Amino acid sequence: MKNVSELTLSLDLSKYRRFVYAAETLPDVFHTFGKPVPKVSGPHFITYANTTQPKDSLGFSRFILEHAELRDLADQFYQDTKQIWAVLPFVPGKVTLVKSVGDVELHRDDIGRMCCLNFGLLRSSFSTTELASNNSLESPGDFEGFTVKQGSGYLVNVSWPHKVTCRLRASRWLLNYSFELSYTEVQRRLIGLGLCKD
Repeated sequence: MKNVSELTLSLDLSKYRRFVYAAETLPDVFHTFGKPVPKVSGPHFITYANTTQPKDSLGFSRFILEHAELRDLADQFYQDTKQIWAVLPFVPGKVTLVKSVGDVELHRDDIGRMCCLNFGLLRSSFSTTELASNNSLESPGDFEGFTVKQGSGYLVNVSWPHKVTCRLRASRWLLNYSFELSYTEVQRRLIGLGLCKD
């Protein structure tokens, strides 16, 4: 499938449940795609509300290294995915939890995110991520979708138009690591290690 590659490694979810439970208490700071990110200190979710369905949203954790229970998440993820960091830079602050509720409208990621690793943590199979056939928000064309299996990892081109459609309206949790490198460059390096399916 274009713009997404499944990884050959997975996570032991029993190590990550406590991080999801701790993150459920973080406050939401709402933001609009394409606008400057609000300057807020302390651990929180930067949350994008769906403009057509305001109860639906997509949130990314921020400053979790300052959180007493969440600060160990980056180290746990590094230990479980050590092979990746032989060819790619590891920055602990880029390890985030993603929380989505309901549908996520068509968008490209902002804040310099070109591609990312997504691992399913909790209820990840409740939704389908759909990538556009055309690299245009105005004329996206057809969509091709995939479901993030729990524990499994995926490299996703988030600079390409994509959306999320939910089958069951409940919070879906992913572990996310973003890159400023292009999808094709990150994919090339991971394929070289045998960690990414072509």
